Amino acid sequence: YLDSPDVKTIGVEVANGNGVSRLAKRVGGYLQHQGYPAARLTNQKPYTVKVSQIQYRQGFDEAARQLQSSLPGNPEIVQSSDLRKVINLRLVVG
Repeated sequence: YLDSPDVKTIGVEVANGNGVSRLAKRVGGYLQHQGYPAARLTNQKPYTVKVSQIQYRQGFDEAARQLQSSLPGNPEIVQSSDLRKVINLRLVVG
């Protein structure tokens, strides 16, 4: 569970990158149980992502590391300038 005072302001997007049915929804629910607010759910088409990745907006690297520690498999963390305005972290599930 996250105890950062800013966790409620962190917009998280979960993108299904491998095409497994309802994967983003399941991962979003898992993150809610970890203390993250409800996630925006999307698809990353084509479904060719093999390895999960956390993308973060500049200034949210610590939040990205917290998200990484909440997930199995130690997903890669990369800074991105292509996130939606209201999204600060994006988890692409592979």
